[in-house]
Amino acid sequence: MTAGYRIEGIILFSKPLGEKDRVLTVLTPDRGLVRLSVRGGRSTGSRLAALALPFSRVRLDAWRGKSLDGLRGGEVLDAHRCLREDPGTIAHSFCIAEIVGRLAQEGEADRALYLLVVTAFRLLEVADPDLVMAFFLVRSTKVAGLFPLLDACRGCGGPIDGGFLSFEDGSISCPGCPPGPPPGHNMTAEMVSLARRLRDLHPRDVPDLSPSPGALVQLRNLLLDYLEYHLGRSVNSRRFLDILA
Repeated sequence: MTAGYRIEGIILFSKPLGEKDRVLTVLTPDRGLVRLSVRGGRSTGSRLAALALPFSRVRLDAWRGKSLDGLRGGEVLDAHRCLREDPGTIAHSFCIAEIVGRLAQEGEADRALYLLVVTAFRLLEVADPDLVMAFFLVRSTKVAGLFPLLDACRGCGGPIDGGFLSFEDGSISCPGCPPGPPPGHNMTAEMVSLARRLRDLHPRDVPDLSPSPGALVQLRNLLLDYLEYHLGRSVNSRRFLDILA
């Protein structure tokens, strides 16, 4: 029998492979990104089809292949069915999955990123999707070591109540000091305060936040711009968020 292994993970993407099969991209806590072929995965009658649904948290039995490992079986731990049914949660879930697919690496464990995605998908079932997206962007930049330095002005070291955020070095400058290197964007006091709260609060308290819709969307868009700058490429699925706005 072909050597196998077992993984726990979240299905980020499920894409067609040939006429009958699929390829899964799975985020795992211990192996980073894992890609698996699913034989017959495009058939609704396949016993493996239920394991190939995006955004599900699963435990999978895989076999080792020469160029691509394959799915043998497994079980669904959290189906997250509603994330695939509502247009708003679909758009936000795909955006999260795309960003994670850029941040994670094959073969490199990142338990913090994995737990963040588990948390974000659970929150999407109970909280405002825009709020969850902002929370995810704040925490993902923190996990990646990219979160902006929002606690003091880069120039005078004084407290910040809004200012210019430099994408280059993540610093923020108060209105009375020279701005950091471009590119960048201005942050209002409400945006700075919201970013700090999302950085520090317990995830269970996220649904209780009630920021103004304007500041929430502005922060989300700024953090997407900031992350795209550091990734060196666009987040394609963000256009669906713009359509929903």
